[in-house]
Amino acid sequence: MEKEALWAILHNGFGDGSNRQLMVLLEKKNDPAELLSLSAAGWREKIPGINDDLLNRLLQASKTADPAKTAEYMQKRHIKMLNFYEEDYPIYLRNIDNPPPLLYYIGEKFHDEDLRIAMVGSRNCSEYGRKAAFELAKELSLNGVCIVSGLARGIDGASQAGALEGSGGTIAVLGTGVDKIYPAENRQLANDILAHPKGTIVSEFPLSAKPLPWHFPLRNRIISGLSDGLAVVEAGVKSGALISAELALEQGKEVFAVPGSIFSESSVGCLNLLRDGAKLMATADDVLEEYGMECLPKEKKPAPKIEEQELSADEALVLKHIGAEPISIDELGYLTKLQVPRLMSALSMLEINGLVKQLAGMKYLRVG
Repeated sequence: MEKEALWAILHNGFGDGSNRQLMVLLEKKNDPAELLSLSAAGWREKIPGINDDLLNRLLQASKTADPAKTAEYMQKRHIKMLNFYEEDYPIYLRNIDNPPPLLYYIGEKFHDEDLRIAMVGSRNCSEYGRKAAFELAKELSLNGVCIVSGLARGIDGASQAGALEGSGGTIAVLGTGVDKIYPAENRQLANDILAHPKGTIVSEFPLSAKPLPWHFPLRNRIISGLSDGLAVVEAGVKSGALISAELALEQGKEVFAVPGSIFSESSVGCLNLLRDGAKLMATADDVLEEYGMECLPKEKKPAPKIEEQELSADEALVLKHIGAEPISIDELGYLTKLQVPRLMSALSMLEINGLVKQLAGMKYLRVG
């Protein structure tokens, strides 16, 4: 662990944009302890043309280095490190553009033999997108597929939560240091990932690195790079998920897209991908068949709830018009022609029986 701690200290000194210099040092099997003892002249010899800013950061890192404390910090948080030249370094990342020289991870090591599918999409997703991401990831994971995503709010988080329902598990690729979960609202999800037998959190950034804006586009190449294919679940026309799709194509990966409503701005990106040749992903089978896998037999669905079989005429009428896309109470009133008291009464009973869910803005969504 002390050697990894020394590299972590050096990495903090190098900071962002140092992959090329770090890769050279690793390739030449430099001893990190010796590197930390270098003088200014020594660094200039090691890295010809080193700029003054980087030189000063490395000299400062040498002065403040406390390898024992850093090793204890990493051990306490179960942080492990892999460098590009180690055998366990993910084979998928070896051939991408600008591979990370150092990877920090917590949890399970990488299972390169597993099928891995990246799932990405909008942070500000709809209820439809969230449900689609969760259910598709769950079904894939139940079939042994590992889901790779970025632990962001929205589609990423929903995909990774769904993946925890199956044996495939999930890999969360951070745009921060591996010890700094962002956004904070996903800390419990991160804990749940680490509790899964095949759950991993990984980052190429130095320990405690902050969520800087340019980290996330960089992070995307790791998400696609770790995966056999990439699926965009919901994305607007300028969504960052489309950058991930472009990277996946550049890396020779298959790209899938989940269809959405033609009336929804958050579906434009996916619809454009489908128009341009992306594979349709409407069920887990669409992905599994592409990689020569057969979907495991699905469990038989339970009989309809007793409440659904004994709906009143008003309740049945209202339920008929509520689906996977949220619908407003005004639209329901127009479609059902029910007076407000009768409409509200029917909606209340449908909610009590667990058949619909009320969203913000008096909108309703069908459950199940």
